[in-house]
Amino acid sequence: MKIIVASDTHGSSYEISLLAKIISGADIFIHLGDNNEDVDNLTRFFHGQTFEVRGNCDYFSSVPLERIEVIGNKRIFITHGHKYGVKTSYNTLLRKAKELKVDMVLFGHTHLAELLFEDGIWMFNPGSPSMGRNGFSSYGEINILDGEIVPLIKALVNIKK
Repeated sequence: MKIIVASDTHGSSYEISLLAKIISGADIFIHLGDNNEDVDNLTRFFHGQTFEVRGNCDYFSSVPLERIEVIGNKRIFITHGHKYGVKTSYNTLLRKAKELKVDMVLFGHTHLAELLFEDGIWMFNPGSPSMGRNGFSSYGEINILDGEIVPLIKALVNIKK
């Protein structure tokens, strides 16, 4: 099972068009907030399942702030992260993930791609495909293979002619 994860797209049409092509080969797409309006453009030709949460810039969205989804028998906590102070520490978010007894937490907000394994829980921030702060634009890919979570941070190649 292949899952593509993006956060903080912020309406950047060029990167959205690149990411839409990538999503087309996935089973599931997850958007972690900050421009929920982009989800329609990203999934226009996508036939898989889509999950999304609201970010701190999604002022008038009715999308939930967070959710838990069971995918491939793995419990995944999905949030933007701003309510957990992820710009300063992951401690509150990790505590919440433990409380929820999840296998993985997906979050964004910082625009920094990061992948950690803490106390048996994957903590995964895919960065941002349009405003990455690692020096590159990025998104996440998660494969669930034989009951194991295999997360990857992927650079979004920006080839402008």
